Amino acid sequence: MEEAPQKSSKSKKIKEEKLLVTEPVVISTSITTTHVKDLHELCQSQVRMSPSFEFKAELPLGFSATLRLVGPEGIKEFQAEGAYPSKKHAKEAVAGLGLEYLRSLPKNSKSMMNESPEKDDTNWVGKLSDWCNSRKTRPEFTDYATPGAGFSCEIRLPAEPGYPGLEDEVFGDKNAAFKNKRSAKVAASKAAWIWLQKNSPAPSSNGSISGGTKKSGKLSKATGDVIYPKGSKPAAIVNLVCPRLGVNTPEYKFTPDPRTPGMYDVAAIIRRPNGPKDVMVGPLKNLYGKKKAREEMSAGVYNWIKKEAERQGVGIYEATDTDES
Repeated sequence: MEEAPQKSSKSKKIKEEKLLVTEPVVISTSITTTHVKDLHELCQSQVRMSPSFEFKAELPLGFSATLRLVGPEGIKEFQAEGAYPSKKHAKEAVAGLGLEYLRSLPKNSKSMMNESPEKDDTNWVGKLSDWCNSRKTRPEFTDYATPGAGFSCEIRLPAEPGYPGLEDEVFGDKNAAFKNKRSAKVAASKAAWIWLQKNSPAPSSNGSISGGTKKSGKLSKATGDVIYPKGSKPAAIVNLVCPRLGVNTPEYKFTPDPRTPGMYDVAAIIRRPNGPKDVMVGPLKNLYGKKKAREEMSAGVYNWIKKEAERQGVGIYEATDTDES
């Protein structure tokens, strides 16, 4: 009979402790902003930066978040101060800080993507393809994933009679980022086509090709021999002689060394549309840079071309002053 008052005293004590809690405790809240979604969309479409989030548990209850934006100009870091009831709330808060920064970037910032080429009725990729097909040559497209986000493209073309220096040109810019590969390829193709039109040779009165100088390659109608301009590089001579021999201009295949950036093995394939079987020259190994590898391989192809021309009875000669006048 004496234990009943003890239970009543304990129950009264618990009620008194509950009354001491004077501050409300957050048990749930809704999110009405879309900062995370907007941040990802902006990075994918306009800005060359990739977001990453980190979270930290804060005492007594809650989370904080850190946002890092990685791009071509380095890393930008943002932190949402205070504690949030969930990781989702903390992520939304810090994403808002990142959004504010991205929206303040000037249009000429390196972190901004290039705008997609204006839509028009010109098929720049198709024009370049038609030009290459008519000369039985192949363009070399190189696609890049740019730092942060986005894509870029560069195009290289082999040497072509009447277009001095073509083999040394690079069309497009690997540092110019576009939101997709297609836009980057169109921009590079347009740059290549404009250059080709600007430097297009005009036919001379005797039907030979003139590149704006007297260094013009031509085919001797009397003997069927090939006369190439003075000082021509092996790549230019090869492209001039190949049609005479009934073969396509060479396709260069580059294999990067996975252990040494910038080092390549290279081989050349010469296709014979009318047979016999195609010819592979090379490979040459451990050459630094694609340009150097192409030049070395061109010299090897030129040696094969000379032997094939001799077999077919075709002479290859450097032009004299009389030929160029």
